[in-house]
Amino acid sequence: MTKYFFILIVLFFSAAMNAQVTHSLGITAGISNVFYKSDIKGNKNFVSIFSPTISAEYSKHNDNVFWGGAGFGFTLRQVPFYVFPTGQKAGMNIAEIWLRARAGLKIERSFTTHLPYLSLGFAHHADRESFIKDGNSSFTYLNNLDSNYTATNFHPFIEIGNKIINSTFRDEKRNVSFTFALRYYPVALFKSPIQFEYDFQQFKTVQYHIIEFSIIAGLQRNFHK
Repeated sequence: MTKYFFILIVLFFSAAMNAQVTHSLGITAGISNVFYKSDIKGNKNFVSIFSPTISAEYSKHNDNVFWGGAGFGFTLRQVPFYVFPTGQKAGMNIAEIWLRARAGLKIERSFTTHLPYLSLGFAHHADRESFIKDGNSSFTYLNNLDSNYTATNFHPFIEIGNKIINSTFRDEKRNVSFTFALRYYPVALFKSPIQFEYDFQQFKTVQYHIIEFSIIAGLQRNFHK
C-alpha cells in the first residue's frame, strides 16, 4: 500500500507540466454510510448511516486531462457491536483522522466538469468511547474491556470517486462541488478480534472490515499561477 501511495504522489506532481495551472483550496462536509463486514463467522454485518465527515483539500488542475490533490479530514464512526432484544444497540464511537492523496482525469461537459479519481490514504483513530443507543437517543457508559478496544493505529484505505463541479471552475472565483466516493479499508478495524461484554459475564467477539460510501459537498477557491 505504501508503494502505491508514493506512486500516486508522483502522478500528482507530474500533472503540473503544462503552462496553465489552477490551484484550489477548499473545505468539504458530508455524510458517510458505512458497511461493517464481520470477520467472525456467525456474527451479523452492520450498517451505520449519516456519519459526519469534514475535510480540507488542496488540488492542482492543468490544461491536460490530469489533476491531483491532497487533503486531510475527520470522520466520526459509530461502530455497532450488539443489538439487544429490546432494540437497543451497543457499540463504540471512534474519532478518525485521515490523510489522503488523489489523482484523476478531467472530463469537461457543457455545464459541468467531472473529475473521477483514485485516492490512497491512511487513517488514525484518535479517540473512542462506548455507547448504548436507544431509538434516537444515545449515551456513553463504561465497560471493563474498553482498554482492549485498540483500533489499528494507521489504517490504510483506497478510494475511488467522482468530483462534479461547474465547467467554469478554472476562473478565479469560488465554486461549489459535489463528490461521490467509495472507500475500502483492506486492513481489519481492530489489531486483533476483541471481546465485548454485552451483559454480566456474557461476551461477544467482534472484528470488522470497513466499506464506506460518502456524499460530500465542497466550497473551493481557485487561484491561477
